[in-house]
Amino acid sequence: MLRLSGASIHYHSDAFHNSDNMEQNKVKIKISGYIVEDVVISEIRPSVSGSINIKGEILSSTLKEKSKKVTYIKCGITNLINTYGGQIVKYKEGEVRNRFKLSIDGWDITIDKRPDYREKKIYETLKSTGGYAITHLCQIRREDRQAFGTNDISDLEEAMHWALSFVTGRHIGICYLEGFHDNGEVVWRKYQTPSIDKWRYRKTWFPRMDERALSEIFQLIYTKLQDVYWKKVLTNVFSWYLECHSDGIIENKIVSNQIALETLAWSYLVEDKGILQEQEYGKKRASDIFRLFFQQFILNTTIPSDFPYIEEVQKLKYYDSAHLITDYRNNVVHPKKKVIFQPLPNDFSFFVLRLGLHYFELGLLFIMGYKGRYLNQLYFGWDG
Repeated sequence: MLRLSGASIHYHSDAFHNSDNMEQNKVKIKISGYIVEDVVISEIRPSVSGSINIKGEILSSTLKEKSKKVTYIKCGITNLINTYGGQIVKYKEGEVRNRFKLSIDGWDITIDKRPDYREKKIYETLKSTGGYAITHLCQIRREDRQAFGTNDISDLEEAMHWALSFVTGRHIGICYLEGFHDNGEVVWRKYQTPSIDKWRYRKTWFPRMDERALSEIFQLIYTKLQDVYWKKVLTNVFSWYLECHSDGIIENKIVSNQIALETLAWSYLVEDKGILQEQEYGKKRASDIFRLFFQQFILNTTIPSDFPYIEEVQKLKYYDSAHLITDYRNNVVHPKKKVIFQPLPNDFSFFVLRLGLHYFELGLLFIMGYKGRYLNQLYFGWDG
């Protein structure tokens, strides 16, 4: 929720109740220039000047002015990873490669790390304490430099959320937007509290030194979201993928990863390409479905030789990745007395999840049509 604090210059005395019941204190508030919003009033006090001081919370996650025509929009991105690729930007401290230029569907988007990120030690603070900070600044404008309505960028906002979240392994969001005229005057504002995860490092497929990777995946996700069917699919699988990177129980994340894989496999093999008919799909074991899906983008489905516990896997007679991922998940959901994964290292579950995420990321990048570089989830070196 967005919190509010201000003074009322005009009010109706019967609009508020001296009650602890929050339902009774729900009212509508009109802030000059902004859309009317539902709020909960937590405190009302008369001031010396004669106005009424009001505190409370806006029930929606957004406070915005009515749509207007603007020439460009600037916005703040919260908790995006420290990127090292991109174009060179000059600061007083020197030159830094940290500008990403994205172009799609007639739009130009520029994403920069905030210029004072070194001075204020943004990333050092986030790493040591967690929490939230505006890490990047973004500018959106039309390629033809024509004015546009502030409602016109809703598809861009959604694509940016999922693209930045997919590369980071956390929900990344835009917390504020400001619309400008040519003369630099701010004529429109929007404040919001989207789904944003606290700062933490998560290893993903994204190569942070490759300036082309972000631009390519953003364009592909934006295009795919224009398809009604794939928009529904991607919204779900991205959510499950981010759940796999959360601080939750490892077994729950293994289940979420398999749900995401099953959704991708069904959507691609049955709905998109017709490689399997619905009845054929229903008769196959999950491991066979995964194997067929994996074979669409990787020829060899054997468990990678760099899997940390390859000897233990061989002793358990898992003959490929699809078999291991599926059987391990089944033992989590349907534990049997005769099937006990003992003795295995304590972090074996972690590496099974990493293996599943490896195939999920490859599968999704394949479906998207991504042709660039990626990082292997099973590689534990520097992720540049």
